[in-house]
Amino acid sequence: MRTLEREVKTTELEGNYEILKNNFLKIGTGVLWGKAFSTREKRKSLTKYDKYNKTMLSRIYEIIYLKLVDKIGDNINKFTFVIRYTLEYESSGKIISIKNLNVAIYQKIGCLSTNKYLIKTEMEDIFIELFYSKNDARTFKILKDIKKIEEEFKDKNVKVIFHDWDTLEGRKEGDSYKIRLTPTIQIDEIQLIDPSENQIRNAIMELLNSNIEVTDEKFE
Repeated sequence: MRTLEREVKTTELEGNYEILKNNFLKIGTGVLWGKAFSTREKRKSLTKYDKYNKTMLSRIYEIIYLKLVDKIGDNINKFTFVIRYTLEYESSGKIISIKNLNVAIYQKIGCLSTNKYLIKTEMEDIFIELFYSKNDARTFKILKDIKKIEEEFKDKNVKVIFHDWDTLEGRKEGDSYKIRLTPTIQIDEIQLIDPSENQIRNAIMELLNSNIEVTDEKFE
């Protein structure tokens, strides 16, 4: 008869005898009752071996648990466990063996709990300086983007300054930032040439002065 295999794994469980046992059996029999035997005919075959499978899994569990107690001691309840193994079974649903058992053991030394981490953002005046040319079609797109961003950050002291690259004054101001092309946006030390709306927004976000307010933090 053809044999099949499936890998199974528990969640992290307390070292309680009954909790470990119930979950050990549940993942073993549960994987069979799932996709492995989804049709009515297959389930009928599996029902025949259900009691047998549970009995064999229980015996294997007893061996595993006694070994854990032998190695850890009576304080096993202070640990948590994640159990993994490969279930080998016949196509009829009868379990043949458990292979590649791995029991990961963890010890809980405490618990950090916090009610909330609140991001509080403060921002000094931020100046968006746009160097543009009336002869540049891209300028009109950026003007629309800046208006949207200005509205989005209206409570964050974002100010927009326009420099006409076609004027002597605009060129002189651009030279101080070493600007050579338009449209270019200067935000603090960040220079963006022909930027997208997201690039402008991200540059502003980089200048945010954010603090994290922690409430009800405790370690037990």
